[in-house]
Amino acid sequence: MNTSSYNTKFGTLTFSQKVEDAYFWEASFQWKSDFYKETLELPFSVFSKSKTITPDTIAFIEQILTSADKFIAKA
Repeated sequence: MNTSSYNTKFGTLTFSQKVEDAYFWEASFQWKSDFYKETLELPFSVFSKSKTITPDTIAFIEQILTSADKFIAKA
């Protein structure tokens, strides 16, 4: 299966390009920030050695994005 996009709870993760043996997907999501006190459009990328992204990986990405405020505050 070679999927060019994946629907996530934050939006669509779309295949961007393959560079050597790595596959790149891109997306962005609306993030309501407690830290910045506004809603921001945050881009993000996913890199993989596989042509597909597993449901477990998508769940992991969603878990990270749910905690974005905590990670940005630490940065």
